[in-house]
Amino acid sequence: MTLKQPKICGRVKVQPILPPLPADQFYAGIKKRRGPKRKLLAEVLHVPQKKSQSHHRSYTIGYKLRVLSYWYESHIKCGPSKFREPTVAEVGKYFNISIGNLHRWGKAEKEGKLADAKQQQRRVSGGGRPRQWQELERELYEEFRQRRAIGRPIRRGWFRRVSMELFTTVYLGKETQLFSFLNG
Repeated sequence: MTLKQPKICGRVKVQPILPPLPADQFYAGIKKRRGPKRKLLAEVLHVPQKKSQSHHRSYTIGYKLRVLSYWYESHIKCGPSKFREPTVAEVGKYFNISIGNLHRWGKAEKEGKLADAKQQQRRVSGGGRPRQWQELERELYEEFRQRRAIGRPIRRGWFRRVSMELFTTVYLGKETQLFSFLNG
C-alpha cells in the first residue's frame, strides 16, 4: 500500500490508494439466492399425495354385532391362570375402529336398535327428525301432481307461493312465521 502525502496549509493529509477489486468480488446488481439451486421440472420426482388417514367408512349391522360380541364376551390371557376382558382401546386397535364408534354401537345395542335390523343393513331405521307439517306436504304434493298432469312448469317460486297459501288454509290457528323454507 502506497501513501500519497499532499500538503495543504501546513497540514499533512494522508490518502490511501487501494488496489482495484477483483471481478468475482464486485457486485454487478444480480443478487444470488440463498439455499440450493432450483431443479428443472423434468428433474423433480413426482411423489403422489398420501391418502387421508381419517376417511368415512360404513359398517353392516352384522359386523357391528360381531365387534361388540368380541368386546363383551372374549377374554385375554394376562397371566398363567388369569383372564380379563379387552379394553375399548384394544378392541378399537384390533379392528381398526375409533373408540367413539364402539361406544355409539354399544349404546345402540343397549337401546335395542340393532336387534330389529337386518344383518346386511348399514343404518338403523327410525333416525332423523320427524316431519312437522305432514298435512301440508300431502296437499302440496296433490297440487304438484295436478299441475304436472296439465303440463304446466313448476319452479321454486311456485312451491314457495302455493305452500304459503296451503299453510294458511290447512293450519288456520297457526302463525305464518312458524313455517319456514329449507333448501331440501
